[in-house]
Amino acid sequence: MNTVLSPSVFFIDENEWLDETKKDDFLQHFSDILETVEAYQHTQIYWNDDWELFLWDHPQIPPWRQDKNLRNSIIPLIYNLFPTLQDRVIDNLDKTFCETDPPIKYPKSLKEIYEYFFRFVHLFVQKEENVYLVWGVNKKDEKTRFFCECHDSSLEYFPIFKATEWIPRIEAIQLYWGNAKIEEESFRKAIELVHKQKIDVETTPISYTLSPKFLRSIQNVIKFKTEIINAMVKRLLLTSAEAGKDGQLQDEYLKGKKGRTKKFRFRVTPRPNSTRIHYKQEGGKIIFLRYYREGEHDEGL
Repeated sequence: MNTVLSPSVFFIDENEWLDETKKDDFLQHFSDILETVEAYQHTQIYWNDDWELFLWDHPQIPPWRQDKNLRNSIIPLIYNLFPTLQDRVIDNLDKTFCETDPPIKYPKSLKEIYEYFFRFVHLFVQKEENVYLVWGVNKKDEKTRFFCECHDSSLEYFPIFKATEWIPRIEAIQLYWGNAKIEEESFRKAIELVHKQKIDVETTPISYTLSPKFLRSIQNVIKFKTEIINAMVKRLLLTSAEAGKDGQLQDEYLKGKKGRTKKFRFRVTPRPNSTRIHYKQEGGKIIFLRYYREGEHDEGL
């Protein structure tokens, strides 16, 4: 699903710009949106030549373009990063525009820009296309209805008020483990994303290492990819005592020969599938040793 940006993401009234807090919030929100889209590549931003003109050639110059200190950091960000995130719209927009309920309030200085925005949004009502709609930093968390006289349906969209609101909607497996093979960097990114998605958890995960044997054991895995990532994140968030009591993980010590490093295992999926992961602990760090698939016998038992 692609993204439409409200004008308030790029444009700010000059009076608000003079307020240091509002200016800082605006800039942070602006950079968070672009950097999140760039980091996860989960969506593209609908854009066209008209928006480009508003940004660079409109008489109402955005205040950040007039600020010598800021334009040296923001303009390169837009020139270098923003084009890679765009899905260029080539459709010719007609004069039909959307109305909103409740009405969107905007500065008089941005009237022409907002009127174009209402025409731009109408295109997606016409196409019956669902989009993400990113609001500016000061938008209240409320649902605004976009409608027109020429269509029975209104705009279907998921509102984004903060860049972090995208995180729960991103599929870690689809993004990082869509193929049978997976590199260590992609696997770590999947673990990091799933941890971020657990919004009710503030615990910092335990440090970990993926051993070469573990990485080999997860190659060509087809089943239980989601379960593998979820189980590993859960183990990283729990203490040894908590993991041992957890009904899903059933974390346990593996009895082995004397003198060998203590090893443990936890369950990824329960019986009858019964898949497991072996690991050891060294210096406060978890070292993942191997993933055991269905029917594979645990080494050393």
